[in-house]
Amino acid sequence: MVQRSGSPSHGAAPADAPERAAGAPRWRKASASREAECVEVASGRAGVLVRDSKDAAGPVIVLTRAAFAGLVADLREGAG
Repeated sequence: MVQRSGSPSHGAAPADAPERAAGAPRWRKASASREAECVEVASGRAGVLVRDSKDAAGPVIVLTRAAFAGLVADLREGAG
């Protein structure tokens, strides 16, 4: 299941925010991201949240944990 949010209604704060709001996701930059092609991920109640690190206030994609694991497996397989 994939859901998409057009707003940071998940409590997402910009990555450079000095303090995280209570209950806001803890965003992490993906280790394989390049400077111009960065994504961030966070754990949420509904699953794994994914956003463009250059647009922290932009849309958030919500993947189930199973869908995210499948995406990572597919990406690793394609990278080899």
